[in-house]
Amino acid sequence: MSEPAQDLWGDLSAPLPSEADTPWRPLLREQAELLADKTNGALTAELAFFAAPGGVFRTQFIIVVPALDHYSHELFEVTQRQFDPFPVEVTQRERHMTCRTVDDFVEALRAVLGSTTTREVVNRLWLLAREQRAVSL
Repeated sequence: MSEPAQDLWGDLSAPLPSEADTPWRPLLREQAELLADKTNGALTAELAFFAAPGGVFRTQFIIVVPALDHYSHELFEVTQRQFDPFPVEVTQRERHMTCRTVDDFVEALRAVLGSTTTREVVNRLWLLAREQRAVSL
């Protein structure tokens, strides 16, 4: 009989990283909830997480229209390098903003969510959702 494998992993029961390690992610969740509240559920938002080569992590903020077979539209993306919470880059189309602090991130998010591009997307999708609901009634 062979000897059992030697466990070199150590204690893996240490606490997992908390949201304090990525303080900007709860802000995205809050904004997703607010979108659903403001549109009475006509529009919702989801966060999609992806790993890319080179230790890059991407978080997409995606607007979803349940009334249109869950049509989705990526509104913006946050890119994080390695595991450090900052800096991150917020990108909406050609607009790129580098954030080194939570305050920078809040200002970038305010700029993206308050932009003409965002208002146009939200208004068009909300109108389509209302029209679809009216047809369904």
